This record gives sequence, structure tokens and C-alpha cells, in this order.
Amino acid sequence: MKAQEKLNRVQYFILQNPVGLYLMALLIPLNPKLLSYGIALILLETLIRRKNVSIQNFKVNLNFKNPGIWLVVFYLFHLLGLFYSENMKFGTMDIGMKASLVIFPLLFLFYKPEIYWKLWIKFFVFGAILSIIYNLYFSFAAYQTTARFDEFLGVRLSHLMHRGYWATYLTIALFFVLKMMMQTKSLRKLTELVLIAMLFAVLIVISESRMGLIILFILIVWGVFQILRKMSKKNSILVLTLVIVSGIVMVFSVSNSRLSDRLSETLDAVSISFEDLDKESEESTTLRLFTWYSSAQLIKENFWFGVGTGDIKDKLNKRNEDNGFVQAAQQELNSHNQFFNSHIALGLFGPLSLLMVFITSCLKTKGKEGITSWIRGVIFILFLSFLTESFLEVQAGIIPFAFMLCLFYSMELKSVFTDSETLET
Repeated sequence: MKAQEKLNRVQYFILQNPVGLYLMALLIPLNPKLLSYGIALILLETLIRRKNVSIQNFKVNLNFKNPGIWLVVFYLFHLLGLFYSENMKFGTMDIGMKASLVIFPLLFLFYKPEIYWKLWIKFFVFGAILSIIYNLYFSFAAYQTTARFDEFLGVRLSHLMHRGYWATYLTIALFFVLKMMMQTKSLRKLTELVLIAMLFAVLIVISESRMGLIILFILIVWGVFQILRKMSKKNSILVLTLVIVSGIVMVFSVSNSRLSDRLSETLDAVSISFEDLDKESEESTTLRLFTWYSSAQLIKENFWFGVGTGDIKDKLNKRNEDNGFVQAAQQELNSHNQFFNSHIALGLFGPLSLLMVFITSCLKTKGKEGITSWIRGVIFILFLSFLTESFLEVQAGIIPFAFMLCLFYSMELKSVFTDSETLET
């Protein structure tokens, strides 16, 4: 009987809920190559369920407080940038790749998605756990062949996407878990969530993503403070104990992995004068400093209108060559900063429109007062990631960014809760 009841609940959920939205939450931290299937399912559900086009919803969403509007503006600047580009092949490819920046805003202009917020974040966290299982499995398979422990570290650990993006989504999942820890009153649930948080923290560390490690540190400091402030003495002792154990594990991981060398190299790169850096260095922090230097030069020379959507890659590579940054040019690195990348291509109005996307995403919206802090946490993590990665130059960043920001603004909550209420897991 219980099995039949569960089956009936699953059937009801599939028939009555936008499954595509939950599938996207599952796939974002798991596999960017599958995100197109999530988009297809969302569009298919819209047609099959025959949702009526709401002109009223269109009027409500058509305002400059909607981050989706600024995503469209950002995309339109890319279209304008084609008119003064020489490399049309790269420009048209870039325009096609960034189509999600228009698809999601336009879709949610007319349709108001209805979701269970608590369920949506569970799908995201579950997707992050599946990604860890998948990556560890394939790293273990490689380890059986090579017998090298570094199969479980850094770029060798992240098999489905660049480790910088994976670490970003793991930190978002960790943020969700910390928020759930703050709101659960069940000791059993709290213990489960703490163990999941420890798992995410350790994997972020051994992914060797520097920005992931910075965000992890911020989340731990913020999370411990918030949890201890809201929890009972008994639960606080449990959390502190597990945090200390987790800290010991992470310190051990750092001290016994290449991350310690990466951190030392980072400190060396930022502690010496720029002129003394080895121009043929392959160290990633040094390469970032080189690309930022070349990017700043191009921004200064093309401040208002940029070099064009199609020419940014060619211009940046040429400038790196002229500056003698051998490895940066050979590897054809982008700016590794989305604001720099957008400014070089589009001029001043590119990064300004992108900045407006973040600002409007942090504004309070009617009906979402209880989850404002959740949304702002995600926006903060994404903003930090934009500072060290050209996040909107690959599908692993473009689709999740456009989807989450448009969903957060447009969605209607089926189950609203406030920060003072319990979020059971």
C-alpha cells in the first residue's frame, strides 16, 4: 500500500508540476552537456500543459527591476558588436552560444513558473551529490590504471566541467545545506546535513579551485556564526565538533595535496612586482595576472565601444603576444574575469548591463520575502566567480546563470516560508 501511495504521489507530481525546472536544478551541478535537454523539457511542458500566455504577467515583468530585461540588453549589445567585428565566424558562434540569455527572459516574461522552493533546492543539492559520486567513480577507475593519487585532485577530479564552475556549484549547494541547517529543529536531520556539508567542503578543497576555496572560507565563517546564534546548546556542540573534525580533514587534505603548492605559487605571484614575473610562466595565477594586464590595456584603448563581439579573442591573443606573455597567447586564454571580457568586447555598456543584472537580482520582490536571503546568497557566490572566470563564455556558465536569475525573479512559490520557520528535509 505504501509503495502504491508513493507511486501515486510521483505520478501526481509529474502531472501537476513543471518537472523541467526541477530537472534543471539537478543538472546544473551535474553535467552541463545535459542542460539543453532540461531547456527542451521546459519548452515542451509549456506546450503540452497549454499554459495560457499571460499579458498581465508580461506587463508586470516588463520593468527594469527584472534581471531578465538586463540579460536581454546585455545580449543585444553582443548583437550590436557584430556590426564592427571582423571575425564573424567567432562572433556568430558566440551569439548562438549565448542564446539562453534571451530564451529564459522571454519565456518567463509570459509564464509564471510555480515551484516548491524546498523541493527545488533539494534537487540542486542531490545533483551536487551525484556529481561527486560520478567524479569520484571515474577518478577511481583512472587510479586503478595509473596508481596515482592525484587522479582525485584538481582538474583530474572534475570530469564533466571545468573545476572552477564545478566548485562554484558545489559552494551554492553548500550554501543551501547551511541554510537548511539553520532552520531544521531535528537533531537527526541536522546530523545528516552537517555530514553533507562536510562532504561538499572536502570536495571543494581537493578540487583545488582557488575561488572555490575563498568562497568556502566565507561560507564557513558565516555559517558557523549564524548556526550557533540560532541553535540550542546541544545542537551547537554537535555542529562545532563536526566543524572542527571537518577543518582537520581539510587542513590535512591541503597539506598533503598539490593545493599547498598552488597556494604557495599564488602568494609568490602576487607578492612580487609585476615586472619581475616570468613572462613564459605556465602558473595559473601568473597567467591570470598577464591576461588581466592585457585586458586592462585593451579596455583603456577601446573604452566606450570595445573591439567587437567577434574580435575579442583575436585582439586579446595579439596583445598577449605583443606583451611577450607566451603561454597566455599560446593557450588563447580569455580575460578570466567576465566584466573585463565583456568590456573588451562591448565597451562600457557591456559590463554596466551585466552589473545591473546582479543589482536587480538582489532587490526584494513581492511574494519572495521568505527566500530573499537564499537568492542573495546565490547571487553573491556567482558574482565572486565572475571575478576570476569568464563565466558567460561557455555553456556551463551561461545556461545556469540565465536560468537561475530569471527563475528566481519570475517564480511563484507554492510553499512560502520565512527565515524564522523550519525547513524540514
